[in-house]
Amino acid sequence: MTDSESKAALGWRARVLIAIGLAVIVLPVLYVAAVMIGLRAHSKYDCRLQLRNIGVRLREHAAIHDGQFPAKWSELEWDDMGGIENTTWPLIFCCPTVGHEPGNWDQVDLWSDYRLIPGRTTNDPPSTVLAIEPLSNHETGANVLFVEGSSAWWPQSKVLRQKQAPTDAK
Repeated sequence: MTDSESKAALGWRARVLIAIGLAVIVLPVLYVAAVMIGLRAHSKYDCRLQLRNIGVRLREHAAIHDGQFPAKWSELEWDDMGGIENTTWPLIFCCPTVGHEPGNWDQVDLWSDYRLIPGRTTNDPPSTVLAIEPLSNHETGANVLFVEGSSAWWPQSKVLRQKQAPTDAK
């Protein structure tokens, strides 16, 4: 091997080592960035989990209040929240895809991203809608919370039919 071939081989090896070194440094940074972007790119499923969490709180309220769900969010009390810190539990009333922070709790009925249907009780049929989010949260549909505590994704057409249907007000 001549001197020039030896230098070329060393130069090639050095470039490979530099590329590997950069990859070792850059790839983890890119991975972390992708994870962070993924955490911010919430989906309708994150919102469904929020509603399910709210459902637990509503059932705790109903257990204390003779099976009556609250008529509006502001009727919920700190004790109904199952030990969640006062400063964090209002976050569950913000749809993760809408991207705003909770407002003043005294005005939760104005800023909550979910609509509570008043007059519901634990004696209603399990599939009775207890809360629903507006179509503006996701546009193609909405998450719905049922009296028995489960939640589901409804496409836009089903949400619109629900709004046109008569209410089951007692």
